[in-house]
Amino acid sequence: MEGVLNQTSIATSTLIAVGSVATFFLAAVSAYAVRTLLVGRRQDEKLQRLGGTMLLGAWFMEAVYWAIRAPGKLFARLGVKPDTLTVTSLVLTMACAPIAAVGHFSTAGLLFLIGSAFDALDGMVARETGMVKKSGAILDSVFDRYADAAPMIGLAIFYRFSVWQMLIPLAALLGSQLVSYVRAKAESMDLNLPSTLMRRH
Repeated sequence: MEGVLNQTSIATSTLIAVGSVATFFLAAVSAYAVRTLLVGRRQDEKLQRLGGTMLLGAWFMEAVYWAIRAPGKLFARLGVKPDTLTVTSLVLTMACAPIAAVGHFSTAGLLFLIGSAFDALDGMVARETGMVKKSGAILDSVFDRYADAAPMIGLAIFYRFSVWQMLIPLAALLGSQLVSYVRAKAESMDLNLPSTLMRRH
């Protein structure tokens, strides 16, 4: 009985986390659709350079960037430094590991979502304030690898008593690190990789 209740709790937490993310994206897309109809699309320099992906088109990514542009400008006006946002993002996403490890998936998912938002905001603030630096980009890239690993490690710990379930997040962890490595290696060799289903923006 206790096991059934535990599985139900996990399923509920997962639905809450997925629902929260879906609600945010639905609101962003709906608002941006209205904005597009009224005044046209909001062009973003970074998206013009990178484009969309096979799964998430350029228009969808424009909607998300547009939704978080306002808080980005607010942080810039308040004098918040990009590195501060980068570190904040790392702290929030790293907190996912212990929280997911004890089965609080909705809380871990919410923290990861907020941390990812801060990760997107640091670049916007850097561009708004003219503080774009290579050192900041490298710091952000390194912290991104930790952020990718945190939730997967938490899930692996939670499912440590089931080998096949534990292997799923560990495989995802390995895959995420390899994708980042391959992309960085290709860029260093001036190679253009084909568009994939998703990528980190």
